This record gives sequence, structure tokens and C-alpha cells, in this order.
Amino acid sequence: MGSGKKNELICGHKDRVQNSLWKTIELLGELALWISLQVPMIEDGNNFGVEVQGYAIKRLQDAKKELKTLADGLKDYHSQRATAMKDICEKESTSMKVTEGENETISKGGEKDGNTTKKSQDKDKTVTTSSDRALEDAIELVVATDVHWFFHLRTVASQAAEVLQLAADNIEKNKGKILKPKGSRPMY
Repeated sequence: MGSGKKNELICGHKDRVQNSLWKTIELLGELALWISLQVPMIEDGNNFGVEVQGYAIKRLQDAKKELKTLADGLKDYHSQRATAMKDICEKESTSMKVTEGENETISKGGEKDGNTTKKSQDKDKTVTTSSDRALEDAIELVVATDVHWFFHLRTVASQAAEVLQLAADNIEKNKGKILKPKGSRPMY
């Protein structure tokens, strides 16, 4: 656990739930559009069916908003787990010391007169790794975070299914008014 690796089980589950949420949100949007396209031209009187359509559209939009909030909140898993993992991961620090200098040599006497300039550069790299034993509570925090998110993801998936079932039930119960908001025969 000290290596900082992600929890593949939770991440895979989170990705599946997130994909399911986005597909459900898209489907709810398509249903709301379909109902909106069934709304007849505005006229005086006999608008109860149009009100039913408006109610169905509003419920679908509210459901989309609720699921989008849940989908957006899934990113918090990584933040919470990273915070918990900080206390148990090995800490590695790297420091580098660079020394530059110039040396000037002048030759005199029996040798050729002249100035010679030498430049040298030395690099020292020091890598320091400190690995303290992680506190048992820190390890338990990571485990608790993963367990919490496992059950949270199950709850979110159930909520998405429930929202879709309620939307289908609402549409099924009001199908007559959604498809023919003015009724099947003219009111003369």
C-alpha cells in the first residue's frame, strides 16, 4: 500500500458507475426532448395534456440535474484517497548541488608567455529517501476511504436506476396525455 498505487477495484467500479450515470443523463435528456416535440401549438382551452407534458419534462430535467451532481461528485474519491495516502507513502526527496568555477593559469619563464583560462563544472546529485513506518491509523484511513467509496458507488448506481425507473413509470402512466395532449377527438 505504501507504493501509492490506485485501488483498481474501486477505480473500475467508479468508471462503470460514472459511464452509467452519463448514459442515463443522456437518455433522460432524449426523453425530455421527445416529450417537448409532442407539445402542440398553443391554443385557448383544453391544455391539461400540455400541463402533463410540462410536468413530465420538469421531472426529467430535475432527475438529470440530480444525476449530474452525483456524477460530478465522483471525482472526490481521488482527492480523498490521495489525502489519506499521503501519510503512508514513502517520501523521496532529491537535491542537486551544482558548483561552477573558473581557474586562470599564467605561464612565465622558459615557457611561452600567454594566458590560459580553464573552466570546470562539478555536479553533485544527492537522492535522499526516508521511509518511516506508516501509522496503523493512516493505513486504516485508506482502507476506510476505499470501503466508504465502494458502498457510495453502489448507492449512486441504485439511485441512477431508481431515477430511470421513476421516469419510465411517469411516462408510462401519462403516455396518453404525452402523445395526445389535446385528446383523441376535437372538442366541438
